[in-house]
Amino acid sequence: MASENIQIVHLNSANIWRGAEQQLSYLLDHLDKSFQQTLFCLKDAPLHDKALKKQWVVHPFKKYMGINPGLAFALKNYTSRNKVDLFHIHDPHSLNGWVLATLMGMNIPAVVHRRVDFVTGRHLLSQQKYNHPLIKNILCVSEQVKEVMKPVIEDPEKLICLYDCVDTALFKHSNSTSLLEEIFPESKGKTKIATIAALVDHKDIPTFISMAEKLLTDGRHDLHFFIIGDGALKEVLSDVIIQKRIQTNVHLTGFINDIPAVLKELDVYVFTSKSEAFGSTILEVLASETPVIATRTGAANEILIHHTDALLTETGNEVALANHVLEVLHNESLRTTLIKNGLLTADRFSVDSYTKTLGEVYLSCLNK
Repeated sequence: MASENIQIVHLNSANIWRGAEQQLSYLLDHLDKSFQQTLFCLKDAPLHDKALKKQWVVHPFKKYMGINPGLAFALKNYTSRNKVDLFHIHDPHSLNGWVLATLMGMNIPAVVHRRVDFVTGRHLLSQQKYNHPLIKNILCVSEQVKEVMKPVIEDPEKLICLYDCVDTALFKHSNSTSLLEEIFPESKGKTKIATIAALVDHKDIPTFISMAEKLLTDGRHDLHFFIIGDGALKEVLSDVIIQKRIQTNVHLTGFINDIPAVLKELDVYVFTSKSEAFGSTILEVLASETPVIATRTGAANEILIHHTDALLTETGNEVALANHVLEVLHNESLRTTLIKNGLLTADRFSVDSYTKTLGEVYLSCLNK
């Protein structure tokens, strides 16, 4: 089947901007123009705002807990009036809406993106929706996610590992700024170490804080630590920092828009997740020529090589993380090696390669 007239409809129900939304943004901007793309997303969500600025073809829908009948009716009505060849479903809530639309008589196939590394709901309906006969492929963001999904999927051949990508141009050519120093003048002239993450449990920010405490207790007051992001645990983490009496050198920054500029300002990036499907920020950091220290979880454990393009350690080990920070800061040869090889790793996961693969997946689904 030729791709000139293929209509792809993307479904996303997120009300925040995270890695999944960034990957979808890359796709909408860079997929071969012979595919026609339409986006259904949550009204007034960050993705909706982005769609309006980018002038993507977008149809917003209202938020609804659980199965969204409004989304289902919208999909059914849209497909009855417009040619749609394939849905690309980017999150579980959107999958619920699509399944309900098929029960209403909509008969259009889909690919589903799976971006979490835990087993889908154990009750029968949760497992049945992933085995819906109109789902042609399930795209897993790491081999770990693929393995988690295997016991649930009746036809494992439908599972495809598709790693996330990075638009390296956005990060390689970004100019270094003093944004962090402007917001936090006390960090001026200090070595800057950061993590970027949603402030939720599996990101294990307490281990980052404990690592910072160890280094500061050992007398390294020339270091300044930043936790960039927002989330439900913000107040709890702030209290932990105050209790440890390290608030002078450790800051919760909240959400920052210009991440490419911030990454250029950093000396070391530390990824502390104890459970992760992918962790696409790692690719952005590598493209920014900033050394990466990461826990062995998710795709970080699959695509990075210890002492080659990153330093890796087991989860929850603040002592090992602190030692790796010192290793990067004191060993200029190692630092140079990590930066050089990190750029090569980022290049392997380019937007062009990602969108080319997805185009092939779409065509394969429609030719089956």
